[in-house]
Amino acid sequence: MLGSRFGGHAEYVCIPQDGAITAKPRNMTFTDAVTLVSGGTTAHAFFSRTAIKLGSTVLVNGASGAVCTAAVQLAKQMGARVTGVCSGANRELVTALGADRVIDYTTEDFLLEGQTHDVIMDCVGNAPFERAAACLTPGGALLLVVSDLRGAASGRLAPGGAGGGSSRATSTAPRMPSRTWSTLPSRVCSWRSSIGRTT
Repeated sequence: MLGSRFGGHAEYVCIPQDGAITAKPRNMTFTDAVTLVSGGTTAHAFFSRTAIKLGSTVLVNGASGAVCTAAVQLAKQMGARVTGVCSGANRELVTALGADRVIDYTTEDFLLEGQTHDVIMDCVGNAPFERAAACLTPGGALLLVVSDLRGAASGRLAPGGAGGGSSRATSTAPRMPSRTWSTLPSRVCSWRSSIGRTT
């Protein structure tokens, strides 16, 4: 409900009238509906840092989890060609969500297959920038929903910009001083916990 700000564990919360709010579907219980909030809002917040458009290639690592099931659907709705990475047991689910292609991580490492993507969303934590950079198109974005401290620090310093070129550093945490790096082709957006946050 609060985007990348923390402190949203409350029974009631006030949000702007034009904020992220909608009516719960009548055929869905409150218990089921609340599960959509975290995954969907998180996926949307990360994707808002990118320029996904018709024909973009998006790879979603962890495509059968809460954030990434929403990410597959959102990317598809934006017109992207979506590749989902999950276990073979979840292939049917991820395909039903809209993935054009599904990679079974138990038999194939998507980072070694030689394909490039405009956006890679990692909800597993096994695609740090050092490993995933070669899989990004120039100007592509690596969205680290799950990251260790090293990956989070990379998010503060890595450049980006859809369509190539350099741009300011980007993250979903409070802004650090921007740095422009023209030698790196992609950007990393990473989620950071409030532990050790720099203001």
